[in-house]
Amino acid sequence: MAATYLARLVDGPCDGTTKKLTQAQFNTRQTTCSGQTYIYTGTYVRQSGWYLFEYQAGASTGSAGAYAVPPRTHQGWNHLRHTLNTVMPTAIHHSRAGTAAALRTLSKLPKVR
Repeated sequence: MAATYLARLVDGPCDGTTKKLTQAQFNTRQTTCSGQTYIYTGTYVRQSGWYLFEYQAGASTGSAGAYAVPPRTHQGWNHLRHTLNTVMPTAIHHSRAGTAAALRTLSKLPKVR
């Protein structure tokens, strides 16, 4: 029996669609839906058994060989900005709140001399 993989398509015209891929299709690390290209992000969702494939706007559906670089590989700047502006302030707030709670707890304990 041939192995099948569940590919969950993220963003683009087929957002939320799940496709069954054969081993050979999965090995290419890309798939198409409605003429649009989706590339495997390396993410596996254990609870549902999905492999996430992300929409690549303007990507070619032709083969570029085994070492093709996905079109959005070098667009990490937007991800970094999002992390610094959205994720980091929340993480720092939680860290400071945890530190303050620990210090409050320590201040109530008896002192050792």
